[in-house]
Amino acid sequence: SPLSGPPWISAAFLHCALQQQSPGGRGRSALRRLGADTEQLLVSLFFFSLMDLISAKIAPKDSLDFQTALERALEIFRCLEERGAAWSCLFHSAETDSPASLVLRRAASDRHIQLLPLAFYSLTPCFPQELLAQEHTSLSMALELYIQLLRLFVEGRDLPPGPAEHGDPLKVMATARRYL
Repeated sequence: SPLSGPPWISAAFLHCALQQQSPGGRGRSALRRLGADTEQLLVSLFFFSLMDLISAKIAPKDSLDFQTALERALEIFRCLEERGAAWSCLFHSAETDSPASLVLRRAASDRHIQLLPLAFYSLTPCFPQELLAQEHTSLSMALELYIQLLRLFVEGRDLPPGPAEHGDPLKVMATARRYL
């Protein structure tokens, strides 16, 4: 049956349920069983997983470990890709946000939103090679995120340093350059 209420609310509940599961476990099969009209729910769920990934980077002791957060975000990303769902709206600048993306962005801290480029480029090594060609906005979005990431790196105040297992900033910058 169709979900009632805003998709982001259902996604928040599903996100909490998935946090109780081990990555790759029953959570992945639960994602695959979602009905056909759940694209916005999956996009919202992907946003929450990106926030977990950023939290694991900026406060590793207070949240999931970085690798677990990365695996969960990739599980949801793969489900979105399998359905051909438009997920890139989460990474566009606030000026071009859809109403649904605006609601999600308002639920996150400014720091988390500023670090979305870090989350994007932490995921890109696992993206399929043909991804940039699939969406006409992908290259411009990736370039915009690279510029934001570069700005964070140069300013140094918002790009959290961390051990290699949490995504070394220099390694993320190199990954971003290779992706482009």
